[in-house]
Amino acid sequence: MATAMLTPPVQLRSEPIDFPFELIDGVLKEKQPMGLFANILATYLATAINNFALPRKLGLAINETTYKINEDNSRRPDMSYVEFSRLPALEVLSADPPHLECSPNLVIEVISPSNTFSEIERRIDDFFATGVQVVWVISPQNRRVYAFSSRNECRILTEGESLEGGSVLPGVSLPLTQLFGVIDPLN
Repeated sequence: MATAMLTPPVQLRSEPIDFPFELIDGVLKEKQPMGLFANILATYLATAINNFALPRKLGLAINETTYKINEDNSRRPDMSYVEFSRLPALEVLSADPPHLECSPNLVIEVISPSNTFSEIERRIDDFFATGVQVVWVISPQNRRVYAFSSRNECRILTEGESLEGGSVLPGVSLPLTQLFGVIDPLN
């Protein structure tokens, strides 16, 4: 009787992975969790987008969800927006899969002190390569938003301006003074 073996042997984890991760070029890499201020900004944006999109039955904003790009790569943006038409069936979602096999319409990355410029650039490239339509990169340190409509088209927004939903979320307008002032009531 012949026995089939995998070469090299596959190492199975007996315990679940308990940290946020991304698969980059076939290698599982820990993704640093968002800091507190970054998480507050992402939560504010997700709430604002959901307050607009959910009553209209357009889609859903989600914090820190992993999207499978291909067999060797997955990305976990700080916040994403997905139209309902892109989401899998309720049965699939109810099974609580570890990642989504669709691309979001909008991705938001909040720059943390641990992020590098080249890392953010690669993330932007990966997102657009998979069908993401818009990427917003939030820089809390200099209170700017870099609104990418493609890999090569970026509008830099400063306080006094507003993020516009464009073709992804027509009618959405988020003033940056409100975004960056979200923690002002604490002062």
